[in-house]
Amino acid sequence: MSSVAVEKTVHGFIVKKLPDPPTPADLIEQLEQDNVSTMLAVTEVYEQNMNSDAQREQEGIETMLALTEMYETILTQQAKIDELEAKLNGGAA
Repeated sequence: MSSVAVEKTVHGFIVKKLPDPPTPADLIEQLEQDNVSTMLAVTEVYEQNMNSDAQREQEGIETMLALTEMYETILTQQAKIDELEAKLNGGAA
């Protein structure tokens, strides 16, 4: 037996046949499709996070390299300052 919907209009009533309800096989197929879609979405989010993590790690490495260069520059400058101070103190004595 088909389901029907009745609508009241200003001109009378309209009877419409409703679509047949989904079968258990249709429901199972829809659930499988939903599961695949969900797994794909989760995989995409995971990959995006992995890419973000890799990018942050690379930025961290680049920052550490830059800090190391700056530290070496500071040590070189401090050695030069010490050398100049020694010359000034040695020359003034």
